[in-house]
Amino acid sequence: MVLSPRGAAIGAISTTRPVYSSTNFTLSKAFYETLIKSGTNARTGDIFKETKNKALSGSLNRNFTLLADPSMRLARAQKRIRWAMPPDTLRALQKVSLQGEVYNPADGLTDSLFEGMASVEIYDKQSAFKTLGNEGNPESYSEFRTRLFNGSVKVVSGKFTCDFIMPKDIDYRTGTGRANIFAYQTGNTLSDAAAQLNVIVGGSVQPAADHTPPELEAYLNSAAFKPGDTVDPSSVLYVKVSDDNGINISDAGIGHGITLTINDTLTVTLNNYFTADLNDYRSGTIRYPLENMPAGKYVIRLKVWDTYNNLSEIAFDFQVGIPSGIKFNALTIYPNPFHKDFSFELIHNRVNEDVEVIFSILLNNGQLLSTFQKQYYISEPMLKETLSTLDPGENRIQYNVPLLYQIRIRSLKDNSSDQRSGKLIRYP
Repeated sequence: MVLSPRGAAIGAISTTRPVYSSTNFTLSKAFYETLIKSGTNARTGDIFKETKNKALSGSLNRNFTLLADPSMRLARAQKRIRWAMPPDTLRALQKVSLQGEVYNPADGLTDSLFEGMASVEIYDKQSAFKTLGNEGNPESYSEFRTRLFNGSVKVVSGKFTCDFIMPKDIDYRTGTGRANIFAYQTGNTLSDAAAQLNVIVGGSVQPAADHTPPELEAYLNSAAFKPGDTVDPSSVLYVKVSDDNGINISDAGIGHGITLTINDTLTVTLNNYFTADLNDYRSGTIRYPLENMPAGKYVIRLKVWDTYNNLSEIAFDFQVGIPSGIKFNALTIYPNPFHKDFSFELIHNRVNEDVEVIFSILLNNGQLLSTFQKQYYISEPMLKETLSTLDPGENRIQYNVPLLYQIRIRSLKDNSSDQRSGKLIRYP
């Protein structure tokens, strides 16, 4: 979570010894209060120091530590988002067009140079819940949980328009909902602008009739998948969905959610795994990971409803094979012969797992000359490295002498490994 070079948590507040739920609550409450009150220039170490000073509970707060750079400042969106035109009430089955813009908070002017993409989530009114009260009296709370739309749109010259059809399944009482919007400039992976804006949700309109169900296309891992194929124990289900009036992801109704049923026994709701396509609410993709499934035969059935509550179903079978160890799918060493530097590219079958690669150069008699070793966290399907002979073993790697390379990849999850070897030559 913290060590992945591909990106994960920027840090973690963790424990060094056993702690109690009461101490966890005290420290968590102090952390959020400190985070809210701290300015944009506050450093992570200062926030954590203030958190621990506000969460004194004998010596127990010493059991918490910060796994992060204490000098780091948390990234805050430099720009903000507002409605370019206040939206009307969002009614069931109404075609909605939300218009927003990115602006600079310093002068309040629209940022006409902002080009990129905005992620838009629309929620119905807050729902009331109660805690279980396992360690005390039940407590009541409310949160925005019923999501009505999830998609993305292009931002051009600082402005964007988000069109979609409101689902039939909403809370028809009029009240305040929520729009969560995050905007990214082209070529940037961080949110450059963000906002949580209010919308009014409630009531309905009388639209034209629609009795056409959504169109579905489902497969595992790759579009080349065919029913009955054998897949790995950890695979990904993809469902391409399209409908002229959009897909229902609201859980306000009963039995109208996106559901996946495995072998007629386990049913999972996939509303939160659907995302509409860019600038097109009429189509989108469901992406759901099926992890660590035992070997055997499976049948899955998927139900998808459009915003008018028309139903489509799809079903197919597949086999989960016996788990196999990590394997090379491809390996390339270049240039070979080499002078100073050479590279390797390898493709393996354990994507998103933690793996270790060891590359060794040896003489024909087995004498070890040089070794490269690296661990890749949440590894990509292709791993690339460029290796230089300008290391302590350089003088032992002679010119025009036949060499052997040996490359080994090992899974840090199950310790399985695969190995390949070949010839290398270094020229003057």
